[in-house]
Parts: sequence; structure tokens; C-alpha cells
Amino acid sequence: MQSPRLLTHSYNYSFSPSCVIPFLHDNFIKLSRGVGEVFSLFLSGLRRSSSSLLAAVVWFIPIGSPATASTMTLETYNNWVFHFVDEEFVLVQSRRDQEDSELLTFVFEKGRCHQARQIFEVFTMSNHPQLNLLLNEPLELRDNGSPAEGKVIHIQPHLGGNILLVDMGVYKNNDILKYYSYYERFRVTVTKHPLEQTIAINHLFDMPTSEWKIPDLKEVLQRAEQHCKRIPDPLVVSLFNPQKGRKI
Repeated sequence: MQSPRLLTHSYNYSFSPSCVIPFLHDNFIKLSRGVGEVFSLFLSGLRRSSSSLLAAVVWFIPIGSPATASTMTLETYNNWVFHFVDEEFVLVQSRRDQEDSELLTFVFEKGRCHQARQIFEVFTMSNHPQLNLLLNEPLELRDNGSPAEGKVIHIQPHLGGNILLVDMGVYKNNDILKYYSYYERFRVTVTKHPLEQTIAINHLFDMPTSEWKIPDLKEVLQRAEQHCKRIPDPLVVSLFNPQKGRKI
């Protein structure tokens, strides 16, 4: 593990697009769509991309208006990768154990760098025809043994099965650190789903428990928060002619 250190890099938080990720759905995203749903598109695109550095993804666009938003990789730290997205967000991600395993993601938003949205992936070999009914539905979880809740925000085929993206919501960075520093892991189990009256949980989740080792979480959150705080405000250009006032 790398030793903790302050960020001394001089990052240029601006974009130079070099490629475009194809649109991930047939329809354009509505501008009113929730943040969690929009992140599901970015994370889906990240999984499909062969490179960890994506130059552009579809983002917050009204229906009928083709548009892209930029993203770049800021740094890697141990097994974490830091992404700068749409000049608004910093995403930090870690895979569970191997190159193509599930991702754990913390999302930081400019102006709210003291908190993060926690999103994780669940892989299942299940191809049950009603699996997609879980989209936008809540799940009951056990987070390191404690009751928790999440919401399925995206489902996509993966390695003969499916990956489900689960949004656990937004928490203060200090609270995240206090909770996970004791365990040095994120061990999550899906315990209940809204279709359980007709479908047993093991028919949808053949591997309901996943675990990420996170002994370096303190340094990761500190680095992500510092990246977030360095996101500049956009330049504002006036459309009116400036007036100097009367000559003296």
C-alpha cells in the first residue's frame, strides 16, 4: 500500500475531447432524470470501454439534443481510479478482486465535496425474465451486518449473466470513514427484493454477497475531496456592452 501523502500535483481541470462513447440507449436522457440514473449511464459506459480513460459520455441532455460530456482519469492510487466527469463530478472506483469484477464507486459533486454518493455493482448469473422489473426498485441490504437500503438504477448483460447497479444514497465523508474504518471492508448482502412473493431471492441473486477490501479508504476519500475542491467555477461572459462611466 502506498503511504498517505498530500496531493501536490498541479492538475489542469479542463477537457480536450478525443473520442466519443456511443449513446447507451435508444432514447435520449431527460434533463429531469435523477443523478443516480445518469451516473448509471456513465458507469455502464465505463464498463463497456476498453480504456479506463473515457473522453466523452452522454450527460444531462434534453430529448432530441445530441450532446456529449467529457471525462478524464485524474490518477490511480493503489487499486482506485479517480475520474473527473462533466466539469462537475469526481468519481473514485475500485474493483472487488480482479480486472473484470464488480465496481465500488464514490461520487463527489462540485460545491458538495464534504459528501459522497455510494454506488456498487452486483453480479448475478441469473437471466430470469423478470429481473429487469427490479429497475428503479428498492433493495434491502446488510452492510457489514447492519441493515441498509439501496435502489437499482441500471441493469445490463455481463459475462452470460447481469450486472445490477445499486445506489445507496449520499453520506458525509466523515460518516463513511467512521463506519468503514473499523471493518476495513465493504461487505454487502442483498437480503430482500420487491418481487419476493413470487420469485425466491436465489433465483435473481445467485451470489447475493460481495466484498471489497478498503483499508486505504481514508486516503482515498481525502484525495477525492481535494480533487473535488479544485474544480474551478465556469467563466461568466456578459452579453451586454460594459459601461466605463463618465470621463473625469
